[in-house]
Amino acid sequence: MKKSTIIFFVFLLFVIVVEIGLRNYFGFCDAPLSQTSDKYEYVFQANQNRYRFKNHVYYNEVNMRSENIDAKSIKVLGLGDSVINGGVLTDQDSIATTILSKELSLVLAKKVQILNISAGSWGPDNCNAFLDEKGTFDSKLIILVASSHDAHDIMDFKPIVGISSAFPNKQYKLAIFELFDRYIYPKYIAKSFKTPQESYNQSEGIKKMVQDSILVLKPCMKNQFN
Repeated sequence: MKKSTIIFFVFLLFVIVVEIGLRNYFGFCDAPLSQTSDKYEYVFQANQNRYRFKNHVYYNEVNMRSENIDAKSIKVLGLGDSVINGGVLTDQDSIATTILSKELSLVLAKKVQILNISAGSWGPDNCNAFLDEKGTFDSKLIILVASSHDAHDIMDFKPIVGISSAFPNKQYKLAIFELFDRYIYPKYIAKSFKTPQESYNQSEGIKKMVQDSILVLKPCMKNQFN
């Protein structure tokens, strides 16, 4: 067998091993998907059960990062941006709304659901538009969490779903290509073509993103938790 043939098969085996590893261990080609909305710009697609970076990510039948709604439970609406959503780096059991649901259920000896209605960069107007369309789900309380850079965000409906790699609407065909397109190219290749001013503006935006969050509690019924 020729040396070139051996090299080809070794390389092919390497690619296959990497592809399988990226899919099975890191959850590539299993990213949470988004969809556009003419009411609130975008939202995560309903009925998703994903495993990404070894974390479980679940979206219920009404686009919430929560378990399916139990009609008999005491419901509280958790609304906001990526802070409350948690992203793919936070397991479903570790997001704040899941933890709070379990703690309140134990304290009150009743099932409490803190429903997680959120998406990255959502502002109060996105949340309000979602409730206008979907209703308040017979909730006792509304909790709004918005980072300082999202608290005053106004919807502009610029196309983002399926365009930005952060808001995919379909899975990549190959995990290796997803690794390159979503992580290697933007971070290590495209970055080298940016001017110093562009890099400075981006860093300033990142600093703004990690500023304090705003927590607002708003009663939506007179007798909470009764």
